[in-house]
Amino acid sequence: MKKQILTLMLLALGLFSKAQQKSETYYKDFSLTKAVDVKKANYKKLEIRETDSTVNIQIFNLLKNCIIKEEFYKNNKPIGLWKNYNENCSLERERDFSKLIYSSKEVDTLFNNVISENNTENYIRAQYGDNEHAFLKYLVSNLKYPNEAIESGIKGTVYLKIIIKADGSVKMFSIISSAHPFLDYESWELIENMPKWNPAKKDGKPIDSYYNIPVKYSLE
Repeated sequence: MKKQILTLMLLALGLFSKAQQKSETYYKDFSLTKAVDVKKANYKKLEIRETDSTVNIQIFNLLKNCIIKEEFYKNNKPIGLWKNYNENCSLERERDFSKLIYSSKEVDTLFNNVISENNTENYIRAQYGDNEHAFLKYLVSNLKYPNEAIESGIKGTVYLKIIIKADGSVKMFSIISSAHPFLDYESWELIENMPKWNPAKKDGKPIDSYYNIPVKYSLE
């Protein structure tokens, strides 16, 4: 009986090791520029690979015994909740890639059900700021190019579908055309955090309206 239990335990451990692969790399500096022997290390990079191609990367400050970064990838693209900490282990930023919604037949159908039916008669389009240049000025002043995208040479244009509510607030709806999840996320945040617009009006009354917005990222 004991032999059978031991055999089952060994089988379970074997299956677990196949399902999850771990690797550890040690570094001296915070930027993780050069790998060193564990005895000389101040930081550790732990990489966990699952059979579904999901990769979890964790960076630890060994001197303070805390995690300073956690990232998730699937098929080499960021997913899930990313967390970045400073050298003192204080949380600096979170990025939740799971909140991104991409256009699909179902999403577009839902979008068409929530917008107002507009026509050109007695209709005034929504506008951000005092003139048509205000929106472009907002983009230029607030656009953040993700470091990961710069380092990898990632560029392109993200096309977003948004709703300007009757009260002027901005609601992100979906990403029509993706450039890369890093750029998609920054574009989503950029629009989601916009100040209120002057809402569209029909017959003199504020109404919901929708727009397709391009956000361009260029390394030139």
